[in-house]
Amino acid sequence: MAAVEEYESILRHYFADSPPCFDLVFLGFGVDGHTASLFSDDSKWNETQQWVSGVQKSTEDFPRMTLTLPLLNQTKMALFLVAGNKKADALQRALKPIGGKAMLPANQIRPSSGQLNWFVDAFAFPSQDDTRYIEIASSILAADFAHLADQVDEVTRSGAHRLHVDVMDGHFVPNLSIGTPIIRSLRKVTDLMLDTHLMITDPDSFLETFAECGSDSLIVHLEGNHNLHRTVQKIRNLGKQVGVVINPATPACALEEILEDLDQVLVMTVDPGFGHQTFIPSTLPKIRLVRSIIERINPLCELAVDGGING
Repeated sequence: MAAVEEYESILRHYFADSPPCFDLVFLGFGVDGHTASLFSDDSKWNETQQWVSGVQKSTEDFPRMTLTLPLLNQTKMALFLVAGNKKADALQRALKPIGGKAMLPANQIRPSSGQLNWFVDAFAFPSQDDTRYIEIASSILAADFAHLADQVDEVTRSGAHRLHVDVMDGHFVPNLSIGTPIIRSLRKVTDLMLDTHLMITDPDSFLETFAECGSDSLIVHLEGNHNLHRTVQKIRNLGKQVGVVINPATPACALEEILEDLDQVLVMTVDPGFGHQTFIPSTLPKIRLVRSIIERINPLCELAVDGGING
């Protein structure tokens, strides 16, 4: 990219072609272990000669420009800020590299003075007796819609981490529920993450609408979707987290070809379409199987269950 070359030239001219020594480099940490737009799946992350690098991720329609490791490591102190349970697995790999080898770009941040600091919250670094963090997603389907804002406030104060929004069209499942006006209203009264579960025919036609009204993640069914990969990529391009749902009768192995691209897998533990159903006990072994598949293919993917969850 021309901008990369221009920025490289400006920096080298200003610093007389001698790498500067920073007082502090302040860094974030991604769910995949990337930092400073240096990604492990991009060969440029371990660049050793240039000061500036251009990055173009396949999942993004815009290029990035970043300083390279040689320049970032010319600092008196480096500081990482890490928050959120989604970063826990990558953080463990960063702090305890497999076989002592650096597996992530973040492992390569090594200040010249040796002063490296990690500021990590309790979700990203759970205690030894809480190695797998559990979140509660309260279902809007169970709310009193005459007092929806009050109900959202109640579950928030009770400790819910996100809201699960069931959208049904009367075709994909034999029931009708809420649509975009409710989601838009929810967005005005809560900062909780809105997981939108699309139990609808042809979800592709409505993805932009649900994204625009305030959904944080869009979750679509594997069943009946003949172009699931295209749907997943479309959600990703909208800048939303993406999940795929499987019904009780759908085998776990059906997820294997798409799992690498997902943020969440939702296992239905009742047949979709109605609330207040009884948990199907035979789904328990499948939940365990899905977990093992996730650990093998995409450990950063969340596992969620939906239906008849109580006590």
